[in-house]
Amino acid sequence: MAFLVLAFSLSSCGFEPVLVKKEQSGPSKISLQVTGEPGSGTEGYVVYKFKRELRNLLDRLSFKNSSYRVSVILQDTQGNIGYGSDATILRAQERLIAKFEISIDLTPFYKSTADSVSSYTLNSQEEFANLSAKSGTQERVVIALAEEVSREISIAIRNQESKHAHPSFSNN
Repeated sequence: MAFLVLAFSLSSCGFEPVLVKKEQSGPSKISLQVTGEPGSGTEGYVVYKFKRELRNLLDRLSFKNSSYRVSVILQDTQGNIGYGSDATILRAQERLIAKFEISIDLTPFYKSTADSVSSYTLNSQEEFANLSAKSGTQERVVIALAEEVSREISIAIRNQESKHAHPSFSNN
């Protein structure tokens, strides 16, 4: 009973969840292009994994009539951030940056940059553990960044659609 009261009160105030899929017929209306930044070493698995994660998140959303195009350029950077007294590397960091643009009919209306950073501990005597830690960190960074980009895309498109659904009135 409390759920019904809550649902009614939230729907009457205009509340609309951002990440909930509405009824939609056919495939997502978002065309997605993901590439690695040339010369940054970001290619292959990172681009594939990010695109797959982002596509899965975007397919849960639905929008009104316009067909949207999202272009994403990824840049992956790695570095050492912790050193021991004997100059051995103790911690490393993974950072993935996404520069993205949303457009309707080849006209951009939103540009942004998002990033995700994570670090992991290194052990100079355990090569397999280091590779496993690096791989796990890379997975976390890709998933977190895809979620962040998906949220920004959803909010930007909903704002764009609400601008066109409720044009402002002038006092002229």
